[in-house]
Amino acid sequence: MAISTTIAGISSASYSVEILATRIETNLDKGVQIESVPKSTDSNNKTPASNSDMPLNMNIDLKKLKNIITITGILLEETAESALTKADNLMRIMGEGGTLTLQWKVGTTTLTRKGTITKASIAEEPFRVGNEHPTTQLKSFSVKIQFSAGKVIG
Repeated sequence: MAISTTIAGISSASYSVEILATRIETNLDKGVQIESVPKSTDSNNKTPASNSDMPLNMNIDLKKLKNIITITGILLEETAESALTKADNLMRIMGEGGTLTLQWKVGTTTLTRKGTITKASIAEEPFRVGNEHPTTQLKSFSVKIQFSAGKVIG
């Protein structure tokens, strides 16, 4: 079995960044209002009723669904673009606002989501690649991005 890599791309109107993704996680959070149902009592002896199929909670579906995609990965140093430039561009994308595009592949299928970045963390990770040049330090940045899929207003 071959090891495959996933590249996630985030782009705005002006910038784009490719992330070597180590994990892409989708979280769905459904808006539900939970109301407790009071237990009724028997009117003759004031003991709780024995209706065993009476629910303890009433769940009211608010018809709201949050779709948060969390991308964990690495911005690698490449000959075409440095990791520092990629980190700067990622910060510019977040500050630019507007609708962003997130793309990644699952097998041969390309998934695309429109939305915005709600949270990002970028950490510098110096490391050495290979043994050919033991004094060469290539920079990389680990990233974790929370992307809210949906329509962007404002």
